[in-house]
Amino acid sequence: MDEEEELKKFKWLLVAVITFLISTYYSWQELKFLVWGQTAQATVTNTFETSSGGRRSKPLLAVEYTFTDSATGPRSERDDVPIDWPVPESSVTVQYLPGVADSSRLNGRSSRSAILIFLACVGWLGYQGFKLYKEANEAVHGRKKRR
Repeated sequence: MDEEEELKKFKWLLVAVITFLISTYYSWQELKFLVWGQTAQATVTNTFETSSGGRRSKPLLAVEYTFTDSATGPRSERDDVPIDWPVPESSVTVQYLPGVADSSRLNGRSSRSAILIFLACVGWLGYQGFKLYKEANEAVHGRKKRR
């Protein structure tokens, strides 16, 4: 292999590792909600339009609500959802992590795409690891002949 192809493979590996690390973080957040999360009825106190920060600012709907945490009592928090999200009326269901501030979200706001990306990265890295193992094994022991 020439140097240019090796650099191309390294860049793909670097992108895969970075994608894997980012998806691991978001998948961990989803796992926490799945294992330790609880749901509660919340009272909507305010809704208003806002925008995400950064260069590619996009409009969002901010929903402020209050609910009772089973570990610490009353909490007031906010979740920013896409602008086309149905505007909640006076009551909504929220998911939260008991005793952890700023850890609530409107019910239905899970990130399944992060889990799918994580699983795809695990599969791809596993496949590449198998290929590397096979290549290294052939380099050490030579190619085995099948009968």
